[in-house]
Amino acid sequence: MYIYTAYNLCIHSEIPLPELMDSDGPPDVIIRLGKLSHLPPETANWSNRVLGELHGKAKVLIEDGREITI
Repeated sequence: MYIYTAYNLCIHSEIPLPELMDSDGPPDVIIRLGKLSHLPPETANWSNRVLGELHGKAKVLIEDGREITI
């Protein structure tokens, strides 16, 4: 897992983000790769989750305001 800092947040990411500065510490945000194709569109109205699309190319699930699955 890669560890970065941006906007005063510590970001742990499974995706390399070379434009960000390397860091260490406990995560404020976690970025993961995962399969989201099994989630139907009606699940987008959860109280602690948001499901969306990124430029029609990938689904993005944000949970609890700190975990992002692409």
